[in-house]
Amino acid sequence: MTDSTDKASIGLLAALSIGVGGMIGAGIFSILGVVASIAGSAMPLSFAIGGVVAGLAAYSYVALGRTFPSVGGAVTFLVRGYGEGVASGSLNLFQYFSYIITIALYATGFAAYAGTFVHLPSKVWAVGVVLAFTAINFLGSRTMGRAESVIVIIKVAILIVFVAAAFIALPRGGVARLSPAAWPGPLAIFTGAGVLFVGYEGFGLITNAAANMASPKRELGRAIYGSVAIAIVIYVLVATAVVTNVPLNVLKGLGDSALAVAAKPSLGQAGFRLIAVAALLSTASAVNATLFGS
Repeated sequence: MTDSTDKASIGLLAALSIGVGGMIGAGIFSILGVVASIAGSAMPLSFAIGGVVAGLAAYSYVALGRTFPSVGGAVTFLVRGYGEGVASGSLNLFQYFSYIITIALYATGFAAYAGTFVHLPSKVWAVGVVLAFTAINFLGSRTMGRAESVIVIIKVAILIVFVAAAFIALPRGGVARLSPAAWPGPLAIFTGAGVLFVGYEGFGLITNAAANMASPKRELGRAIYGSVAIAIVIYVLVATAVVTNVPLNVLKGLGDSALAVAAKPSLGQAGFRLIAVAALLSTASAVNATLFGS
């Protein structure tokens, strides 16, 4: 994948999509209720703090990716740091198996959402989505990047529609729920940030595309920082929309249905379907991006 024919197969939009697709996966649809039970109405602040930490980690990925542009990504960084031996080999195997587990989790989430539209055994949906995107990845990085871009653009558009509708239909007293007077202590806020940080980890997958960029020294930083910035904005806006539309005592008990319930006041029953489609696309794009990395 590093020959001249593939050198410029990943553009800035595709690289951004890989990062956003890897970050905004199924997590935002299932973790809001959990974080709300920890950070309370300060949940948007927890997302912002997690984003700052992700930005600091992104700096390291950008510096290493520019210095060692390779389809290996973090694998290459470990080999460069520790040499070819047991240490780097063991860490890379651990990372590879973590990719497999992550893909399995995303595929399971995809199956759960897909089953609400077409009733098939969950294993059929899970295996099917992995095989489909494996085939797309085998077609080359250009095809994978285009597929990821389309999926990410659609799911981000749906989330923007949700946020806009939630703010337009803001209930009386909704903004008051964001008051710092109702926030828990700093420990709870930072704990919430730690729990949700998993939603920021996908930006590292962009380094796997560095060798397929026309100018990784210029484009890699833009893609990584840009994808983290996009994720922060979307996460904070979505968290704010949820907190202002759903009472905190209700939100804490919703679990993985928090986003769907928050969509109902402004979008009605169609909101459930819209969020289900967004979740379906999010899990699909996360499977695609993680397969690319692995």
